[in-house]
Amino acid sequence: MTEKLYSWVSRSPMSLDQAIQTTQAQQMGANALLYSPQSCDLAQVQDGNVCGSDGQPLTLSHYFEARIFNETCEVRWLNENQGNGFLVILADSDLDLNSETFSCKETTLNSHLSQTYLLWGKAIRQVQPQGGWQRLAEARIGKLDVPLSQSLKKDQRVSLQSQEYLAEVDNFGNVAVIEERLVKLEVQ
Repeated sequence: MTEKLYSWVSRSPMSLDQAIQTTQAQQMGANALLYSPQSCDLAQVQDGNVCGSDGQPLTLSHYFEARIFNETCEVRWLNENQGNGFLVILADSDLDLNSETFSCKETTLNSHLSQTYLLWGKAIRQVQPQGGWQRLAEARIGKLDVPLSQSLKKDQRVSLQSQEYLAEVDNFGNVAVIEERLVKLEVQ
């Protein structure tokens, strides 16, 4: 069976707020990894808002990169010029997105690899746990709130699961990782 990677790119640049609104259907149950000059933050997408562990919407204007993901797809956005950038969506299946908004590309793959990134910190007891969030801590980094509905036992860890997609990259049959898609957070 031939594997494919589907990618859609917005036909025009947009702000991160616009990107969130444009892809609401793809973000059901999604988590977000957001990069600013000061930090890398985890968040949840709830009703078209990107919310922190306190349940409040985040101010998105100071983030320069976003990777919003669930098991179906990953939505990416990168600030390329004055708060605007192209929106990219990656998925293993055809999401049948609006062709007026997006251009679509199908890439034939050789295979894919599952990868795991271990997050910093171990589970700690929370004073007042927020619904859908868990707290990790480590002496070197302090606390890290993680959007995770699974409960954690003391000292358990959390990993970020991803897929690396392998395809031929030249006329000599050489194969390399051509793309990576974040998939989910999981208890280890």
